[in-house]
Amino acid sequence: MILAMHVQYAFIDSGIGGLPYLEHLREREKNAQAVYVADTANFPYGTKTTAELQEIAIRTVQKIIERFQPELIIVACNTLSVAALDVLRKQFALPYVGTVPAVKVAAEKTKVDKIVLIASEKSVGDAYTANLIKKFSSPERFILKAEQDLIHKIEHGLLFASEAEKDQAVKPVIDFCVSEGADCLVLACTHFLIIEDAFKRVSAGRVNIIESLNGVTEQILRVVPVANAECKENESFLFVTKAETKAENERYQKVAERYRLQFGGVL
Repeated sequence: MILAMHVQYAFIDSGIGGLPYLEHLREREKNAQAVYVADTANFPYGTKTTAELQEIAIRTVQKIIERFQPELIIVACNTLSVAALDVLRKQFALPYVGTVPAVKVAAEKTKVDKIVLIASEKSVGDAYTANLIKKFSSPERFILKAEQDLIHKIEHGLLFASEAEKDQAVKPVIDFCVSEGADCLVLACTHFLIIEDAFKRVSAGRVNIIESLNGVTEQILRVVPVANAECKENESFLFVTKAETKAENERYQKVAERYRLQFGGVL
């Protein structure tokens, strides 16, 4: 059991969705040392109220600070970023990087002025998302679609499914984009990045798949550059906040191995 440690970067999400952001950071900077906290006790975030999410964020970040003394916290979840980033900044004197829908990028790339944005139920209905669209584009160009069931499937094993199973899971989304005449699809929940390759395969160039990996990584490194000290691969960890069964533990151990992390167990 890892009792206490100091890391530069701490990632938080409701589950495994934010792991592509950690992976992307480590591909850019092999010495980046991080912990990733999958808040499985509170999965999914997308069905909770703003007040509930703010309470969850404060409680979880408090625990992260006490255990890991991070220099930067990355809220690797669109839903939690929208609901709780401002509250976290007021509560804890640390720098933060959030993840928000890549609306601006999509607005710049579309050639037909028709964009589909998929997200959690909470993000689709949140005023923040609506205001972001108004800031960088116009509501008439966007179709917002909740995909809570797909988020659930990704969290509970779709990562390790066959390509055919992944393609089948995302086909209804791509079909919807095509039927609506959209040429851009914004992946506005970090879980969707776990199976980004499936979106691209099924789209086959018919729809641009828009995500925020590069932008978030650039911001992380601007706010807190990677320390020069050499970091071994096994010094980064995945923790969960709940794993009650042997099968759940084995699944998250397998996830940790997939992303070259040590599994630290329950935080």
